Amino acid sequence: MFPNSPNVGRPPFSPALLSQQQIINALNFRNASFSGTILTGVITPRPSVVWPLNSACPTYSPGLPNNVGRKRRSDERTSPYEVKRQRFQSPPSRPSGSSVPFVVDRRYSVQSPGISSLLPLTDHPQNTLQVARDKLSQQVLDLFCNCQQQSIDLEKKDLCRTQIQREIQRIFPLSKLTRRYYQNFGLFFLTKKSWCGVEFDLNVNNVVGIRNTFLLRSYAYIESRVRPLVLVVKKWARYHGINDASRGTLSSYSLVLMVLHYLQTLPEPVIPSLQKEYPECFEPTMQLQFVHRRGSNITPYLSLNSSNLGDLLVGFLRYYATEFDWNNSIISIREAKVIPKTNEMEWKNKYICVEEPFDRTNTARAVHEKCKFDMIKKEFLQSWHKLKDKRDLFSILPAAATTECGGR
Repeated sequence: MFPNSPNVGRPPFSPALLSQQQIINALNFRNASFSGTILTGVITPRPSVVWPLNSACPTYSPGLPNNVGRKRRSDERTSPYEVKRQRFQSPPSRPSGSSVPFVVDRRYSVQSPGISSLLPLTDHPQNTLQVARDKLSQQVLDLFCNCQQQSIDLEKKDLCRTQIQREIQRIFPLSKLTRRYYQNFGLFFLTKKSWCGVEFDLNVNNVVGIRNTFLLRSYAYIESRVRPLVLVVKKWARYHGINDASRGTLSSYSLVLMVLHYLQTLPEPVIPSLQKEYPECFEPTMQLQFVHRRGSNITPYLSLNSSNLGDLLVGFLRYYATEFDWNNSIISIREAKVIPKTNEMEWKNKYICVEEPFDRTNTARAVHEKCKFDMIKKEFLQSWHKLKDKRDLFSILPAAATTECGGR
């Protein structure tokens, strides 16, 4: 099929998976991080690293002002979610052979030099989550804290990534894997495959994916309310069956862009357009090896909008249920506004139009049936009515639906 391939004549690819005992032994290093030799796959534990705690999840305290918080004591069980607890501390791990090398993660509660050294993200001291003063905001915060990734998850993914890279390089010696958010692997992806007990996606040569990952990571860094709001919206959409592009509904990426667009277009914006504020950091033609290095000048955005998470969630549902003009509008976080729909092929006769901020394609093109479009609008409208009346997250997202915190 590929006559010029250097692999002609080689035996068919049959991955040699790690044995069950190897995986169990490796995962027993709960406090160690793993570094693998790419070509041999030899995995050796590094000394354990203990990181200082930064800030616990704010708890519901109606009598306290927004800027006053306290840490949750171990004997307090105010969260209704019986799932893994918040754990922001994870050992640093250097992504071997990354196409886009990232600096080792540092989790100190001091002023950050910029997002180029943040993977995963850390909160800026001026931009930490405020104490929740109402029930709905506290429920959103609890869900966000419960779904924080633990070090054992990172260890599994490091082990999985090392094995995948070794097997791929047997056929494509010059290939490299690059991480995305430490929760996904980039440049090479399989859809919903499980290896070493880890579910992941695998893409091939997804250059735009590297650029938009850096953009989304930047939005999450400049405003602390972005991540909790995105998480609860994705949980809500998945529960109601409108978060699956393979079934003609919205992809997770489209939902994230919809959340960012809503936050940008409020009368007092929560976030700006980073592509307008920092065009040099998000140049679409920038070479990939420089993408992660251009974030040193990006600083947290000090918004005058002090809305809590509960109000923002209700407002998000209201905006797309009653205010947004689906027939004539394109969602654009690049412009931080609604763009009029044109007769171009990308937008013509499309039910939902969400602009990809780099290649300007429609990320919601999977919604091509009117029945699916009507279902999406119906869920927005019904959930908005329930949430505005009851101000209870469980009215639109039952507790049982929040216990699975894996995935993207």
